[in-house]
Amino acid sequence: MRKSLSCNEPAVGIEPTTARIHIDVGSSKYEPTLRGRYTSDESQEPRKAALGRGEVPTNRPSAADSVKVCRRCLEEKPLTAFTTRRQDGKVYPHSYCRACKTAHECERYRLPERKQAIAERDRRARERYPERRRARTAVRHALSAGWLVVGPCYAEGPDCRGAIVAHHEDYAEPLAVTWACHAHHTILDRRRREREGRVA
Repeated sequence: MRKSLSCNEPAVGIEPTTARIHIDVGSSKYEPTLRGRYTSDESQEPRKAALGRGEVPTNRPSAADSVKVCRRCLEEKPLTAFTTRRQDGKVYPHSYCRACKTAHECERYRLPERKQAIAERDRRARERYPERRRARTAVRHALSAGWLVVGPCYAEGPDCRGAIVAHHEDYAEPLAVTWACHAHHTILDRRRREREGRVA
């Protein structure tokens, strides 16, 4: 649920720069977070206390900074504790640390509307890319039969993160796979999209 002031509604008695943070929601059980989003009271206690004291942590570290404040738990952590995102060709750390981001995503995936949206997205993907479904099904069957064995990530090292999955360079050869962790599988997929001329 997201509440914000409309561009056409004047913010009476409220400074424009703080209108998205100090919104009176009356008796609602939801409270505004530092980003203007609403979550349950149980997960908002640290942030509500910080807002009450006027301690709003900055979320824009400079290039020289090696630490960053997580906007969910309000703890100062090294940049390596944050995942990254791409925007306008640049790489930025997420607002939430890895642990808080995982907890936040778990909360989102439990929502019925979220589950329905994911099921609909997967259905469209199966219809649009039937060759991918066939290749993945062949890999699952081969693993069950013992014809394939899950190996280590092709780029074993400290950067490996996540579960090992099978990467297909060519879906026409379903059993010709490269084993990669989630982090390196994302890189391989991006390179394949670039070779195919699709948006990375």
